[in-house]
Order: sequence, then structure tokens, then C-alpha cells
Amino acid sequence: MCFFREKKGKSGRSFQPSWYTRFRWLEYSAAKDAAFCFPCRLFASSSSYARGGGVPRDTPDEAYISKGFNSWKKALEKKKGFPKHEETFCHRHAVEAYRKFMQEKPLPQQVDEHHDRVMTAKQVAVVRNRTTVGHLFSLVRLLARLNLPFRGHDEGWNLATGVFSAR
Repeated sequence: MCFFREKKGKSGRSFQPSWYTRFRWLEYSAAKDAAFCFPCRLFASSSSYARGGGVPRDTPDEAYISKGFNSWKKALEKKKGFPKHEETFCHRHAVEAYRKFMQEKPLPQQVDEHHDRVMTAKQVAVVRNRTTVGHLFSLVRLLARLNLPFRGHDEGWNLATGVFSAR
């Protein structure tokens, strides 16, 4: 992989691939010649707020989210570069959100499990409905075999008469 060289003074400075091993969250854009924080780019906006009231504890560092960090001389300085970014509240919570996201089941598996739950509920309803309809048909056959009416001989609305009375 070819990295651009930033010419400053006598020595050219550039992004170092060895930084990937020390800072696993790091990503590099050759087009912008800048480094970014992968978890912060994905989760900084949702994780930069305290859980209780939505009050920001610290604002996401735009240099690692949208603009890119390219001050290679300061990259390893504790109070200015990658180590400082690692210690921010926003970064820690973005990394935690990224870990939780990666631990979730894959989407196809989640869809399959949901489909199984829905189908199970649907199958239970189908069995219950078939049982109910079966009882109704048995009842109709019994009444037909005995030549009995559903209601009494009166066509009125009195439910107390007939074979089936509301008691």
C-alpha cells in the first residue's frame, strides 16, 4: 500500500502502517491523506451523549470523524494525537457501541428467528381455529342426524328456547 508523503522541512512524514497494530480503531484514507476513527465514524453521534439526559459529556472530534487527522508529527503525542483521542468519552462509548453491534446476531439469522416465532404463533392460531371449526361441524352433523333445530320452533329473539339456550 502506498501512503502519501507530507513534505515538512527536511523529512517527509506520512501515515505509518505500523500504527494499525497499536490503534486497532484506526483507518486511513489515501484520497484525503488523513486518518479516521472507524468506531467514531459509525457510532459517535449516538454514543456521545450521556445515557441519562442526553447531555453531551464531550463533543465528537471532527478530525477523526469527517475531516480526518493528518498532523503526522503529533500523531503519537499523548496530549495531541491518537492516544488523546483514545481516552475521550466519545471514543470509548463509540468503541463499546461497535463491540455490541459486532456481538449481535447477523441480520439473516435475526430475520429467520423472527419468522419462526411468527410462524409458530400463526400455526398455534390455525390449529385452534381448525379445532373450533371441527367442533362446530360435529355439532351441525349431530343436529342434522337428530333432526333438531338450532333454535326452538319460535322465530323470535328469545334465546331461552330451543336446543341451545343461553343459561
